[in-house]
Amino acid sequence: MPLKPANGYERVAEFARLFAGEIAHRAPKIATVERTIAKRKSTQVYVDWMQNARGKSLASVFTARAKPKATVSMPLTWKQIQQGVKIPDFTIRNVPELLTQKGDPWTTFFEERQTLKL
Repeated sequence: MPLKPANGYERVAEFARLFAGEIAHRAPKIATVERTIAKRKSTQVYVDWMQNARGKSLASVFTARAKPKATVSMPLTWKQIQQGVKIPDFTIRNVPELLTQKGDPWTTFFEERQTLKL
């Protein structure tokens, strides 16, 4: 999420940890903070709050994965998640058309910066 540059790394990292935990708590069927692949369900997405650091790489939205059918990382709404969206629903073949039909949900994402209140 876009933040106002008012917080140090430690505070932002703690927020990321708490936020990831809250996501996993609210949506345990599809999200986890479990780092060990063998301990995760195949239906869960790992919410990696530890990637929020200098020098760490990350795959952003609209990034194609090196997997069969080239699935694409997509920004989702809670409504889509509740309806049971799955990773194979988004591929390099259908994402351009989906964006044409529904628009890019990230168009205004960075316009309103947030302030952390821990």
